[in-house]
Amino acid sequence: MIKTGALVLGVAVLVSGCTTIPTAPASVGRVVVAGQARLDTAANIAVLPLDKYSGPQDGVIGYAERIAEKKCMAALGFDYQISTSQVVDNPVGWRIFGLWNSNQATQYGYGIAPDPNASGFNSLNPNMSAKMLAADQSCAQKSVVQFQGTSSSSSTSAYNLGVGPYQSTLSSPAGKRLIAQWQKCMTDKGITVNSNGSGPLSADVDTATVALEQQIKIAVQEVQCKTQGNNIIQQLADIDASFQVVVIKKNQAVLNKMLIDANAQHKIAQAYISQNG
Repeated sequence: MIKTGALVLGVAVLVSGCTTIPTAPASVGRVVVAGQARLDTAANIAVLPLDKYSGPQDGVIGYAERIAEKKCMAALGFDYQISTSQVVDNPVGWRIFGLWNSNQATQYGYGIAPDPNASGFNSLNPNMSAKMLAADQSCAQKSVVQFQGTSSSSSTSAYNLGVGPYQSTLSSPAGKRLIAQWQKCMTDKGITVNSNGSGPLSADVDTATVALEQQIKIAVQEVQCKTQGNNIIQQLADIDASFQVVVIKKNQAVLNKMLIDANAQHKIAQAYISQNG
């Protein structure tokens, strides 16, 4: 079983972290359109209809939050260091349906490319005292509210509304058929697949004990089973998109308002960076 946090699907994390998960409505009038989901191999993301309602994903708000956090900590007497990177670590749609990027598989196996622009939290602020950690937790919460408000955690947010379509995709007859096709391809290669923890489309690999060379070998075969021929990932993403379209129609007014709010918060964050960055 894959045991790296980066490989856990964002949707799977969302399911475990939310108390209320909206489900996809009945798929009346749902139509699967080939190519409706766009696979961005450079960013390793699948671009789906709901994504645009999440607002800009350029890391501006995250950087503004860190600046506010640093100022909050300074006011409490702590010298707190932050990363100046405005790169989004795991953008919306990242590794949906598991690993499918051949370039990353051949270089990093199931790992991820290191970010040269960002420094790790521990290296920036080593040996933080319990008092400093408590202060940072408080300052971090305040900074999130300052630039994102509470709407980002709402059960009607674009991110949360994507859970229902994702689950419906996996449980749909077409989705099950595609997953079974991928599993057969893997087992034919002698690779055991994992149906828990990291999602239904993942090899059973313990990254803590399996050498990188072997991880790469398995990862490359996994990607081949997902993308060669009829491209299972594209088909699954298109099915997901079809369910998302239904959800958007049902929640259009709310999503429009949330997009307006997200864009407004983005502008506020940009202005704050200009003044304080």
